[in-house]
Amino acid sequence: MSESKSVKTGGGEVWPESQPSSFPVQLEVGNIMSEGVISISPAETVASAAKVMSENNTSCAVVLEDGELVGMVTERDCLKRVGGGDREFEKREVREVMSSPVESVSCSTTVFEASRVMGERGLRGWL
Repeated sequence: MSESKSVKTGGGEVWPESQPSSFPVQLEVGNIMSEGVISISPAETVASAAKVMSENNTSCAVVLEDGELVGMVTERDCLKRVGGGDREFEKREVREVMSSPVESVSCSTTVFEASRVMGERGLRGWL
C-alpha cells in the first residue's frame, strides 16, 4: 500500500496532494470570486478603514494609491493595533498596517492550487 502525500490548506483541512478531476477543488478561483471589492487610500486612518469594512460587511479591503494596488488591509490588521494597546490607533494610517506587496493568482487557478500556494506562503486569505 503506497502512502499519499497530503497538503494542509489555509482552512486547516488536509487533502491528498493529487486529486481526481471530479474533486470539487478543481473549480477555478474565478468561479467563486466576489465582486465589488472595497478599496481605500493608504492615507486613510486605520479607524476609518475599520468603519468602512464594517459598514460594507467585509473583512478586508484593497489599498489603492493613484489607481494602483499598493496593499491590502484586513480587520485583523486593525484589531492588532487596538489589542496591542496602540493609543494612537485613530491617528494611524492604513499604510502603517497594510500588507504589501499583494500576491495574487489568476482567475483560472484552481481553488486547490490557490490553497496550496496560501499554505506555502503563510497567507491567511485571498481578496
